[in-house]
Amino acid sequence: MNVAIKLAFLFLTVTSTLTATPAKRPDYLSTQHAKTIAGICTVIQTDTSLCTKTLKEVPSDDPITLIRALPTAAESSVKKSVTFLIGIKPKHTSNAVATAAINSCEKNLNNALEDFAEFWKATGKDVTTLAHNYFTCKKTLTSIMGYHSTCLDDIKDKNLLKEVESGIGVGKNLSSNSFDVFNVGKVVISAASVLLVVGVAIGVVTYVNRGDDGGGGGKDASLNSHQKAVQAICQTTTDQGSCSKTLDPVKSDDPSKLIKAFLLATKDAITKSSNFTATTEGGMGKNMNATTKAVLDYCKRVLTYALEDLETIVEEMGADLQQSGSKLDQLKQWLTGVFNYQTDCLDDIEEVEFRKIMGEGISNSKVLTSNAIDIFHSVVTAMTQMGVKVDDMKNVMGGLGAPARRLLGDIDQNGLPKWLSGKDRKLMAKAGRGGGGAPRDDGIGEGGGGGGKIKATHVVAKDGSGKFKTISEAVNACPDKNKGRCIIHIKAGTYNEVVRIPKKKNNIFMFGDGATKTIITFNKSVKLTPGTTTSLSATVQVESEGFMAKWIGFKNTAGPLGHQAVALRVNGDRAVIFNCRFDAYQDTLYVNNGRQFYRNIVVSGTVDFIFGKSATVIQNSLLLLRKGSPGQSNYVTADGNEKGAAVKIGIVLQNCRIMPDKDLIGDKGPKKVKSYLGRPWKKFSTAVIIGSEISASIEPEGWTEWKGEQNHKTAKYIEFNNRGPGAKTNVRPRWTKAAKSAAEVEGFTVANWVGPANWIQEANVPVQLGL
Repeated sequence: MNVAIKLAFLFLTVTSTLTATPAKRPDYLSTQHAKTIAGICTVIQTDTSLCTKTLKEVPSDDPITLIRALPTAAESSVKKSVTFLIGIKPKHTSNAVATAAINSCEKNLNNALEDFAEFWKATGKDVTTLAHNYFTCKKTLTSIMGYHSTCLDDIKDKNLLKEVESGIGVGKNLSSNSFDVFNVGKVVISAASVLLVVGVAIGVVTYVNRGDDGGGGGKDASLNSHQKAVQAICQTTTDQGSCSKTLDPVKSDDPSKLIKAFLLATKDAITKSSNFTATTEGGMGKNMNATTKAVLDYCKRVLTYALEDLETIVEEMGADLQQSGSKLDQLKQWLTGVFNYQTDCLDDIEEVEFRKIMGEGISNSKVLTSNAIDIFHSVVTAMTQMGVKVDDMKNVMGGLGAPARRLLGDIDQNGLPKWLSGKDRKLMAKAGRGGGGAPRDDGIGEGGGGGGKIKATHVVAKDGSGKFKTISEAVNACPDKNKGRCIIHIKAGTYNEVVRIPKKKNNIFMFGDGATKTIITFNKSVKLTPGTTTSLSATVQVESEGFMAKWIGFKNTAGPLGHQAVALRVNGDRAVIFNCRFDAYQDTLYVNNGRQFYRNIVVSGTVDFIFGKSATVIQNSLLLLRKGSPGQSNYVTADGNEKGAAVKIGIVLQNCRIMPDKDLIGDKGPKKVKSYLGRPWKKFSTAVIIGSEISASIEPEGWTEWKGEQNHKTAKYIEFNNRGPGAKTNVRPRWTKAAKSAAEVEGFTVANWVGPANWIQEANVPVQLGL
């Protein structure tokens, strides 16, 4: 199945009731061939047994080959029908009416054969052509069925009608079966083209994965079309009972309407969660301490963000999922963010009983959001199993209509991701490269100076030489929901302030005069600052999409006694950060949502100093292990994936150096600080280290468990092609993996982990970028 695109899009539809005729050999039912046929024929409305019988003769498991086999068989049968009509003419020569009817029928079927020729011309040799010409294909199949109907409608004699029906019945039914396969899905019309939606695709995959016996008449036989559609959508979700309960009242069997109804129900549930938070706050009244107040305020804020993103998802889907094929991955990314916002609320709660109360209060919205992610993931999975890539939609869309989202894939000669617009790449390349002998842009976390090559929207300077003296003032001056870039040049100096970039302040680019010259610092911490949570401890808090930063130092100086004390928290999608430095102790860099890319940075810390719930790649960077409180261990990563493989959440370190800071150099003996590559914060914690240098400061075990939890049993920790005394994997825990080939980690490259990378479509080869 090595083609550029197998299908333009796939729809969840009637797939649970699988009515293939049982094969003669009992063992045949378990074969891939039998299951694929059953998945296709379940959508046939006309003659399921004929469909099964026809496809059993086709020696292929490829669903596309099998689907094409139906019109092939139909055309062959129609030719036999014409031969049949010619053969019965002699015995009806004495009946002028009958002869006229037979001649008319013959003419109609010859017209049908001409339409078959048009059909094959429209389908072309690949499915991309078929997708572009979908309407033509469907129109010709409709016409072919019409010729058969006209043939029979013109026959008034009952005996002749019975004879002709018998003679042309197979061709008529196979033509109808062919139409059913094309008509079972929906046609999604975009400004650019038509996306072929084949409902059988997920049916095939689901059927194969379920391992049903293929027999008809089982418990699903009594289900109506609505129940079948609900079952098909819900069978891949984490909580099937909740999913079915949500969709049962929706009076439709249209998958697009069901999916949209599910998202609207999720939105209602999140609204209730938000209301619950407000009610909880009101009920606590004066008994509420500063930290609880801060938690509830933050919960209300992130739940508002979740509602905004869900509204965007529903709007982008349109009335019938128009253009959703090309946006499928983006919709799923936003859904992941909606899920993360809800977990953010709970993660910030330290008090066990209060966390339990809040967890129960927002549990329904979390479950529905989780199920929504599963629904979108099942579509992507089915496409993958049938040889389709989500980014293949671009081929079918023809480059018209809404612009495809920019994807972080290739790296240009300046080390900048090509998904950035040319304008943004120029901004990154030129930022801070003014005169005065500014350092070159090739040091880790260093360089900067001047800013003379680009014109900043706002300039911040402590000495008053800029428009603003504080960074927060400049951020507030940036426009809301900006379609362009708001460029903030922060001149050299130490800025003691907490900077929050709200969600509405998108597309902000901040650059300084060097990571050791332009420094943003503060000292908030969970332990030492009343009314502070992990999220709110961050010196810089980015809650908007499209954030970029270069040549800036971010610090939290609370120290190890402050416990959680974040230097930078990024909650927005598509963040790109170059040549910056992050210094703190516990929880230094909070990569908390969306897709994030870091290059040439320095991160120093102790406990979980790179952590979060995002798809993050950190390349060509220096990670420094610091000395914290007495007896405290160091953990480089702590990923928070609690959803599993349905989402891309995990931390990838590529071509990095993991080294001791100056206060740990030479640290040996029984009191040596123990340092680990990571520990599993959540159930499906994911961390991958590729092509990096690991110092002897890292314990031979490499990874450790999260005390009191069983997360390590389901975590995904992978190492590949690393070097240095700490890179030996011979005594690593059994629940970690030392990859032996590039293929085992290619899913975690820049192109795949924070993509998909559309630029590799033409090559159509496995991507091993940078390995």
